[in-house]
Amino acid sequence: MSLTPLTPAEVGGALGDDEIRAMHVSGPKIGMVLVYKKADPELLAAQSPGEVVVYGPGPPRLLSVSPSPVIPGQTQWIVCRVENIHRFADPLVYVNGSQAATMVDGNLIMGQVSAAWPPGEVPVEIRYENGNGFRTNAVTVQVAASAPTNTAPPTISGTPTVGETLTAANGTWTGSPTFTRQWLANDVPIAGATNTTLSLAAGHEGAQISVRVTGTNSEGSASATSTKTVAVAPAA
Repeated sequence: MSLTPLTPAEVGGALGDDEIRAMHVSGPKIGMVLVYKKADPELLAAQSPGEVVVYGPGPPRLLSVSPSPVIPGQTQWIVCRVENIHRFADPLVYVNGSQAATMVDGNLIMGQVSAAWPPGEVPVEIRYENGNGFRTNAVTVQVAASAPTNTAPPTISGTPTVGETLTAANGTWTGSPTFTRQWLANDVPIAGATNTTLSLAAGHEGAQISVRVTGTNSEGSASATSTKTVAVAPAA
């Protein structure tokens, strides 16, 4: 049997040249790959796990990601099915360009999807060498749409005094909604007061003002109401 060197680049850049060398049986650079540390030149002994690995016909390729779509607003595991997985390098799952929590089970590589992503397509790929070396192709996972959810309530800024203007902030929402607003005086809707701002008139004096924000997307709508201001003071 004749052995010739196989460079790290030829196995997808997954080998650290200072730590590991690889050899392959002469002929097509496909099939059994013998990996050993330079400090242990007994190439054929293969005493420790991982010294002998099977290198398939081509670089690792990400075949599919499931489930798709995933549920927005939840942190969950996705399963990446990989062809020609590199068993001699630690695979890392990158989702939307950022490293995800990763678990490996045989030929399956699992990554954790963040709850923060908005609906749409999110790219997933597998990387080796701490994310700086070889990368597989990218496969997209679909993040499903869901009805909006308010995670931080609306707020009001400004001075509650007749002649002053109050301004509403929508708060924080999931689901990428569009917004409508309704200003309230002592919990009663103020006729026609649906803008981002409210100019306080004499009729508002003594009332506590709040704003109700409704977020709407293709999956539904939800509303959230700010805390009330102190009673509106008379004009200075």
